[in-house]
Amino acid sequence: MGAGLAAATIAVLSPLPGPIQLAGLAILLGVAGGVYPGFAASAGNGQAPRGLTLEWVVAVSFAVVALAGLAYGPVILAAGWTLHAVWDAAHHRERLGAPAPESYPWLCLSYDLVIAGYLVWGGRAAFPPLSGIVG
Repeated sequence: MGAGLAAATIAVLSPLPGPIQLAGLAILLGVAGGVYPGFAASAGNGQAPRGLTLEWVVAVSFAVVALAGLAYGPVILAAGWTLHAVWDAAHHRERLGAPAPESYPWLCLSYDLVIAGYLVWGGRAAFPPLSGIVG
């Protein structure tokens, strides 16, 4: 299902110019990074939520990688999506971080890897970094 959602994302973005596609995928990486702090906060049950600090540190890190990918190109953004897939796998059966719904890490992992592959496949010509356009 995650791969299907990634295919739908690509279908929506692919008619757009490369820089806009890159921006859209950077924004989505930032959003994806923010999902697990939400899971951590909702699992608090009136106590300090387990893993909330770790989840926020990682979420901010994904936002920084998304900005770097936007500025420097698709390879960095693809690396960010791949690292997010690893982060998803770490949440399987609550091995690390916030508790997530059972199917969520695998759905998200497949989404992340398809998007990362699309960024690598598109290459620098299709996705020029903003630094090459603006400056």
